[in-house]
This record gives sequence, structure tokens and C-alpha cells, in this order.
Amino acid sequence: MNRLLTLIVFSCFFISTAQVGIGTTTPDAAAVLDINAQISTTEYGGLKLPTVTTAQRALINTPIPDGLMIYLSDGSTRCLQLYNASLGSWLDVYCMNLPPVALTVSISGTTNVGDVLTTNYDETNSSFQTDNENDTPDVPLYQWYSNTTPSGLGTAIAGATNDTYTIVAGDAGNYISLGITPQASTGASPGIEVRSAYSSQVTFLPTIVEFDPQLTTIAENATPDDIDLVFEFPNVSTNAVQVTVSSNDYSRLVETGPVTITIPANQTSPFTTTVFNIQDNLIVDGTANLTFTITNVTGGLGTNSIGTDDTDLWDITDDDGVFNDVFQDFDLNTSWNYTLNPVTYNVSNDVWAVTNTLTSITTLSGNFFGMRDLNNPNGGGGFTHTMTFDTIDVSSATNPIFSFNYESQNMNVSLDRYGYELFYDGVSQGAVNICAGCNSDLDGSIIINIPNTVTNFYVIIYGSFDGASDIAAFDNFSIVD
Repeated sequence: MNRLLTLIVFSCFFISTAQVGIGTTTPDAAAVLDINAQISTTEYGGLKLPTVTTAQRALINTPIPDGLMIYLSDGSTRCLQLYNASLGSWLDVYCMNLPPVALTVSISGTTNVGDVLTTNYDETNSSFQTDNENDTPDVPLYQWYSNTTPSGLGTAIAGATNDTYTIVAGDAGNYISLGITPQASTGASPGIEVRSAYSSQVTFLPTIVEFDPQLTTIAENATPDDIDLVFEFPNVSTNAVQVTVSSNDYSRLVETGPVTITIPANQTSPFTTTVFNIQDNLIVDGTANLTFTITNVTGGLGTNSIGTDDTDLWDITDDDGVFNDVFQDFDLNTSWNYTLNPVTYNVSNDVWAVTNTLTSITTLSGNFFGMRDLNNPNGGGGFTHTMTFDTIDVSSATNPIFSFNYESQNMNVSLDRYGYELFYDGVSQGAVNICAGCNSDLDGSIIINIPNTVTNFYVIIYGSFDGASDIAAFDNFSIVD
């Protein structure tokens, strides 16, 4: 009995004069309470503070002592708190905060070199990004990756840190993925990167070449004799592209077979170049209807193909045995040229020139060639004025007809005269006066059938008259077949 009493007294003395140790018999000398984390040789534990909700915290007995510690767990709020008696409020020692989480990352866009890949990720939309504590989202971190297979980590693309990515030639054959690391402007940040699925395999844009059809007619004796074809292609290739073109008929061409042209690297559409040249064969063989066809496309970087407009139609007209009518109306039809002697003048009512008005001339309209008072000091004189038309080859004409219109006023002196002189193969057919002192006003047309035996034809129009009222005018010269 005495021994038991002694033990109880001793124990009470130890507790009242020493530190409390939990899980240890040697508490730290500086600690009132020393808790050892080891539960057993294989287990450890920690200190669990009193856990309350906000509502439960309000039920703590008052007065609340300064420094009272609790763990507040209420919804997303999880904070270690101390009571500040001076302020009469709870202070956060530490609040747990989780970083934002990216939920959905995807990319869109076609995967040809030069195309732009985009993402619709929206950090402000909870379908894309969440935050346990509802911290304000910040702009996420972007990183694009390229990989040789559509799985695995791949390689981060240097500098590709925007929400869009323009595919470059170095990506050809690879697959592209986007990694997004969510961020918050408050609370824990950043979160963990989330990767999109890989894109389809990157390819070069296809090389599609077709014609911009010209559907042109060109003369066999055209100068220059180039047949320029126009090629169109929707995609620009950084490599040169070779295009082979064939013709359904080479008899009217200098070339004897298909021709391959080169569209230079980085050439934009359209591209025009000479492919064939016309051969003037000096044979009467009519119009040739040529069909040019694109038969092959090589080079470039993408898949090569021929577009829908793979043909172009050209008509080559035969210049052998075909007479081209000639005209000179001093307006729009001026294919028949002439030479004046003397040179043209129109001074103080002395006229030897193209004009559209001349006193009393009424039957000719538009521009015409006028003559007035040719014996003058203003460029004329007492000599015969001549208008010599160029020589025309009429050998291919079946029934060539020469014609012109005229009108005159006041040719009342025997020396006042005007007319024409025809030349067949350089031989004069004699001067023909339309008026020689005719003392009357005249107008009309001269129409002459050129003989089929004539190869070359030209005409001289002449005039010689003196007097301010002496007027002659001519228009609508032509040779037609």
C-alpha cells in the first residue's frame, strides 16, 4: 500500500513539472507538447487540427482565446486559421489552392504547308478551363509540337507559342499537336499542360495546272509568230513545275512534237509563256483548228495533277490564197496607206489634208480628204498635187474591185482638174480626169474591176486647180474581193 501511494505521487509530480510527449518518452526540452510522427516501425501519422465549417466556427465558445487554431473546410475554402483576439476575427495562416485545369484542347485547320492551324480554347469558358477556387483565369501558355508519328510527345517547335501556327515546309510528313498550360491571375498557377490530339499528316499543297483558254485566231504570217499560252494554278510552288503541252496538228507549227515549259519556283498565277511558233508553209490549206492539251505535270512539291481546263483552242488562218480587203476612209478603217506630195497643209482656207468639214461638201461624212485652192503660197503651188496609195498584192483575190467616192465644186477653168491614174503591175493605165474645167458641181463613185491577170495594184489621186472656191473631196477608198 505504501509503495502504490509513492508511485502515484511521483507520477503527478512528473506531469506537473515536465513537457508532454506523445509517441516519445523524451520530449524536446523547448516544447510543451512534442508529438512523434512514428506510429510503428512501418507507419507514420500527422497532427489533425479541429476541422469546422464556417457555421460550426461561429459556435465556438466565447470569449475565444487569442491564437486559437482551427482548420476551416467549407466548400472550396480550406484554410488553416488563427484567432486574433485584438481584431476579433479569424486570420488565414495558409489557404490551400489548386491550380487551374485545362479540360479540352483541340486544333482545327487543313494541314498543307502554308496553312494555319488554330484552337478554339477559351480560358474564360468552364467547358475548357476550371479552377477549384474560382480564381480569375489568365492567358494560357501555348506550345506547338511536331512529331513523325501521330502519337507520343513529339518535339516542341521553337517560337511556336501563339494560339495559331502556320505550317512550314519543315513540317511536311509530320503531325502537329498543341499543348496548353492553363494559368490563373490569382491563386496557384500555372496548371499542368494538356495536349491536343495530333493533326493529320502535313503535306505540300497539290500542284494543279490548267489553261486560261485564249480561244484565239491568228494569221499564218503573223509577226511575231508566237503562240503564247496562259497557265493557271491555285497554289504557288516553291519548286519549279514542268508542264508538257501537245498539239493535235504540228503541220502549221515550227515544233514537231510536244513541248515542255517550266513554271519558275514561287511563280504566282497566271503564267504566260511562248509554247509554240507558227510555221508559214506557203501552201493554200485553209484554216487550221489546233487543240493544245496539257498532258503531264511534274516537279513542284505536292501531288501533281492537271486541272479541268486542260485544252486551249487556236485557229490559224491561211494567208496563202486569201485576200485581205483594204480600206482607207480616214476614220476607223485605215489599212490602205498613202503618200502625199506635197506634205499635208490646211492654212487660211488652202487645204490639202484630212478634214471633216469643207464648204459646200455635203455627200461625204465623217473624215475625208479635202482639196481647196491648191495653187497657193501656204504649202501648195502651181503644180499637180498627188496622193499615191501603197501597192497591194491582189493575186489571191478572185474578183478584186477598186472604188472610192468624190465630190467637187466650181471647177470652171480649163486648167482646173482632178482625177485618178491606175497602175497594173507598175504599168500606168493612163490618167483619168473626173473633172477638167467641167464648170459644174460633181459627186459620185468610181468603181473599177481589177483584171484577174493583175498581181500588184496601186492608184494615184491627183488635183490641180486655182481659186478659193475650187474644192474637191475624196473618201472611202477600198479594194474588196
